[in-house]
Amino acid sequence: TAISGTASNGDAVDVYIADMAACAAGICQGKTWLGTATTTGPTWQLTPPYANNAPLTAGALLTAIATSPTGNSS
Repeated sequence: TAISGTASNGDAVDVYIADMAACAAGICQGKTWLGTATTTGPTWQLTPPYANNAPLTAGALLTAIATSPTGNSS
């Protein structure tokens, strides 16, 4: 299953499977890195296989961090 989203053109987007225990405590942080996609226009897409063959299961919560070419992240 491909993962996609939007960010500013040229941003590098790191995608993670969230740490479910931390999410339950109200702090949803990335735990398992799936990979990095580069934004082209307003969109990015990350396709399998993911880094380290990380499994992506139905219902998994994902987090992403976009970093601009100048180093700003959001």
